[in-house]
Amino acid sequence: MAERIVLSMYLYALTFSAGLMMVTGKYSGELDYFYLNISKFEVAALYFLTALGFIFLFIYYKVTKKKDSDFSIGRWVVLPKRFNVAFFLILLGNIAFFINTKVGLAGGGGGESKYSIIFAPLKVQVIFFLFYIFCRKSPEFRFLFWVNVVLFIIFSLMQGWTSFFLTIAIFELHFFFQFKRISLPNRILIICFAPLLLFLLGGAVYKEAYPYKFEARGQSVSDLGYLEAVDKLVTRLSFFPISVGVYEKNQEVTKLYDNSSISFKELRGAFRQILPRFLMEQKEFRSLNNNAVQAFMPDLTAHTSSSFGFLIYGVTLFSISIFEGILWLLMSVFSIFILKYIFDSLEQYPGQFNILYFLLILKLYRDASFESVFGDSYAYLLYILPVFIIFGVIKRRRVEV
Repeated sequence: MAERIVLSMYLYALTFSAGLMMVTGKYSGELDYFYLNISKFEVAALYFLTALGFIFLFIYYKVTKKKDSDFSIGRWVVLPKRFNVAFFLILLGNIAFFINTKVGLAGGGGGESKYSIIFAPLKVQVIFFLFYIFCRKSPEFRFLFWVNVVLFIIFSLMQGWTSFFLTIAIFELHFFFQFKRISLPNRILIICFAPLLLFLLGGAVYKEAYPYKFEARGQSVSDLGYLEAVDKLVTRLSFFPISVGVYEKNQEVTKLYDNSSISFKELRGAFRQILPRFLMEQKEFRSLNNNAVQAFMPDLTAHTSSSFGFLIYGVTLFSISIFEGILWLLMSVFSIFILKYIFDSLEQYPGQFNILYFLLILKLYRDASFESVFGDSYAYLLYILPVFIIFGVIKRRRVEV
């Protein structure tokens, strides 16, 4: 049920952005200072294809979420009590490291440290996904669980991030509806109106969090009004304006990407987040997601990026290099396959990881970039899970013969 609500929410955001652009003749969201130079028909066609893509990803999720692998459920046992303690210690360590070095500050304005190789692999934002799924309903260490949640919120705000609020809301929806049987008419009503309620409540939260987000990044902004906060929240959920922008300025984006002397940036970008500098010296290059906005804003910093969707990303990358396009597609499919197996092996009961699997597919459709979807996110599981196994947070289930 939570997956349907999230899908509905993104479709609302898509429709709002597309409608606003066709009515005003201007872009919305990040590009709201620019006027459209393509026809309304083209915008409508891109809207239809994007919406169709959302429907397809949900169908793909429904078909593939059922367990069909060699890993049996519960092959690994997760101990929530130890997970709570481990996450608490990791949080404290990362907070202390961030206060002293500013490594991990949003927007690329942070510092550097030779100790990053110790803390960077234990990416708190990735561990939080697992922590919430395993510990939210566990009766053990309830007080410590909420202490960890509060510390995570404080730490994320210190880094200049606010997207975690949506993540927590989605997880709460998942746990609330997980085992409830709901009649079809009520299900339709919930799918239609729950996203609107989330936008209204989210606007109130975003209004308060917005100034802290930019203050942490060293930027000053004026306070948002409530309706302005709701508008920014809705448009921020939609990658559609950037997608249209890349479609309109395809030649400029392609030229910016080609201007770099670095080859195979899609592959390199996936590893620059997880490899230390002594293994990968050249990390300063612009990604395709950065070039998308740079085509409109030439002075844009290289340390930021914007999503523009799987469809336009794929078309653009294939037009730049067929080989890089094929490589990106194969890596994405392979990574989804591997992560599905990992999720299956960690499940303590059937369907426990369904919401995380859905968010993974949604992230691939929204962000598309291999660096953004995997290199800066789920790839950290390759570090995190072995550490948790070594320290007994995750144990191999004993098979009785």
